[in-house]
Amino acid sequence: MKDLQANRIYDIAPGIFSHLYKLRSLLLNDNKLTELRNGMFYGVRRVKYLYLYRNKITSIESGVFQGMQYLEHLYLHVNEIHTFDPLTFSNLPQLERLFLQHNNLKTIPLGSFRGLPKLQKLRLDSNPLKCDCSMVWFVKMINEHSVMTVAATCYEPSGAAGMPLAAMKESDFQCTFCFFKASIFPTSFDSNVV
Repeated sequence: MKDLQANRIYDIAPGIFSHLYKLRSLLLNDNKLTELRNGMFYGVRRVKYLYLYRNKITSIESGVFQGMQYLEHLYLHVNEIHTFDPLTFSNLPQLERLFLQHNNLKTIPLGSFRGLPKLQKLRLDSNPLKCDCSMVWFVKMINEHSVMTVAATCYEPSGAAGMPLAAMKESDFQCTFCFFKASIFPTSFDSNVV
């Protein structure tokens, strides 16, 4: 175990942990990290527990957890994350617990959390989630994976505020679609045509 919690760390140099190839737990919680960049966790393939909660993280690069195939628990709660790439948490075949509660997530990007066959607990509660049509795919995914427990509550629209996302059905979503008609008229004319 490497305990670096509460050390006012604001940045991590790429590959700094690469010599710790037997490391199983990495505690980086209660620091001042603002972003997770690719290469930060290079070489820590055997880490099972990664603690990054109570930092100031706003952004996560999509490949930051690449190569961490033994990661089982990832704690990112109580940060300032407002979005992430759908591939951020892909290729983590052993991940069982992912904690993202108490962030600033308003939506979950389409395709997120796919390729996590062992995911059992996903916490998204205490985020200002907007339960609109962009979240229908996520509700379907939750219902398809009965093994997975998801803690998430709608923040808006007002009619859905306070509803657990896992209890919602597709018909509960208020969807408004905008359709744009393509022009059937040509945009240029051939001068030889009369």
